[in-house]
Amino acid sequence: MVPFITEKDDPMTSPANTLSFSSSPQPLAPWDSAAYPNYLPHPHRSYRRLLWASLGLTVLLFVALDRLIPWMSPLMLLFIIMVGYMVWLGIQLKRVPATHPQPLVDSELASAPWVSILVAAHNEESVVTGLLDNLRSLIYTHKEIIVVNDRSTDATATVLEQYVAQLSAEEKSHITLVHRSEGQTPGKSAVLNEALQLAKGDLIAIFDADARVATDFLNQLVPYFNETTVAGVQARKQVGDYHRNWLAECQGVEMTMDAYIQEGRDTLAGAVEFRGNGQMVCRKALQRVGGWNEATLTDDLDLSTRLHIAGYTIRFCSQAKVLEESVPQYGGLLRQRRRWGEGSLVRYLDYLRPVFQSPYVSVRDKADLIAYLIEFLLPIWVVVDAAYLLVLEFWVRDPNHWHLWMTLFALPGLGVFFYGLIISSLRRFERHLGWVETLRQATVTAFYLVVLWIPVVWWVTVRLMTDTHKPFDWGKTQHVGMQPA
Repeated sequence: MVPFITEKDDPMTSPANTLSFSSSPQPLAPWDSAAYPNYLPHPHRSYRRLLWASLGLTVLLFVALDRLIPWMSPLMLLFIIMVGYMVWLGIQLKRVPATHPQPLVDSELASAPWVSILVAAHNEESVVTGLLDNLRSLIYTHKEIIVVNDRSTDATATVLEQYVAQLSAEEKSHITLVHRSEGQTPGKSAVLNEALQLAKGDLIAIFDADARVATDFLNQLVPYFNETTVAGVQARKQVGDYHRNWLAECQGVEMTMDAYIQEGRDTLAGAVEFRGNGQMVCRKALQRVGGWNEATLTDDLDLSTRLHIAGYTIRFCSQAKVLEESVPQYGGLLRQRRRWGEGSLVRYLDYLRPVFQSPYVSVRDKADLIAYLIEFLLPIWVVVDAAYLLVLEFWVRDPNHWHLWMTLFALPGLGVFFYGLIISSLRRFERHLGWVETLRQATVTAFYLVVLWIPVVWWVTVRLMTDTHKPFDWGKTQHVGMQPA
């Protein structure tokens, strides 16, 4: 196995730099804001004008495209881009074998870097002790666990205190318990920044309170950091209680589809992203981009983008799996995905210019990030396209029938495309399913994606277009514990 890398280059002259690790716990070096560029956006930025300007440009694009290429509709253009990108991704996945380092074996653990495991717990009395049992069972030796009780109003504080009290002195030395009081900055990013000040490890692992992993989880992720540009690794997320109801099953299939896309990005050295749970990041790289952004709703996506802008790489490890609890009710799921959608769209609005301006983001990575912006454009363009056709028909009285037919073809075409993407994902990661079960799950999940994500994207876009300042609204997901099948 390649020995753990040593630092040789200055981070600013070589942003895609090598990083040094130690098998002994190290205190956090003080942050020197003058030494590194400011990658964090303004915390009170308004997106209203930007979105209205984008809508105006969209209308101009529709008019220009209608005049220059009358047989092509904008919706068909999006369809061609999305299908072309995913077909290319699928072909590359079959042609290019994924390369993953071998997990650490027992003889290598003594020289492995120290890992600090951070857990943010807000009203997690039902699940947090189960996670601590799980983390303590990890066979990785150089680790510590930092649990932050974030302003909980249930019995989380008592449950944690009682749990730590029954541990031996040796076990207590590897667990740090922190209580945050009401009035402190809310949100997971603020919790993680506070925990980071106590962390002693060179590598930082992040888990949600409902997470469950195999005992060799850290052994699988740590070797990725032997690559000199790697600043983070994301494990494959899975729903642990997929049998709970049809919504839980669909969330599981949705995560399988995400794993398919993430693995494709990883294979092609694209812009792999963190998913908030079961991720690991190099502390030095994290510090160099300013830590976690406390003004974002999606700490994982925000950090991923800033690391890419700074020239770092994030890898995806499909072999390491992190189980998490599903959201069994549609209302709770809608709130969760609304937060994800808002945070994701704001991330694009905050960093689109830096992504294009950064000399360390390749053209392929830029195209990769833009391809995923289309998920927000699609529902908007459907409505704008319909409105534009109505104006041509009834106001201008100059209908473009080619435009109409292309739009009518693109809509079912997009449905077939997403359906095929779901099937491809299931066949890659869930080959034990028969074809009948694969088609059933794909059909139900396709319906689920329509009734979930289209309302979410519209709600988020309209909200940001009408609000002067975006208020911080975390939208906490309630956890009750995963029940075995």
